[in-house]
Amino acid sequence: MKPTLLQLSIGILLLATQLATAQSRFVTLTIGHDNPTNYLAIGTNEAARIVSFLGTFSTSRVMVAKDGFTADVGDPINVPKGLTIAGPAKMTLYSLAVPAGDGLLTLEIIPESFPPDKTILIPAGTGGANIALESSTDLIHWTNAAPGPYTNLNTHLFFRIRADRIP
Repeated sequence: MKPTLLQLSIGILLLATQLATAQSRFVTLTIGHDNPTNYLAIGTNEAARIVSFLGTFSTSRVMVAKDGFTADVGDPINVPKGLTIAGPAKMTLYSLAVPAGDGLLTLEIIPESFPPDKTILIPAGTGGANIALESSTDLIHWTNAAPGPYTNLNTHLFFRIRADRIP
């Protein structure tokens, strides 16, 4: 029995979800002690989700900076748990008090899933695809490249994988 396209799509979606979940990591920001780690830069290929926030209610705060916009998103009671920010961005844990009150902010850093527009699916019973590895020194002129080590180069070398469908 051949699997249907729907069954294949669901299987790929489940696998992608498992891979994305397995690759997420947790980071805890701190304030109020000798070596605070009170900010985190979120990369362009990541998102950060607030998991928990413990701290002095009246003085501990979380700030998010993204695309030139800065927002105070709350204190330990009012910060929205589960708030997710896509990178690039910066999350900062800070205190309004001097000396700083104690605070812990735990974030789940979630890598961006592989974009579907950069994949190729070759269904059974179709013409298929011709897959080629190519290299370039200027990102304009591309030549076929063989897989394997490339060491001690005299210039920068860029690689791409090209997939041409076969009807």
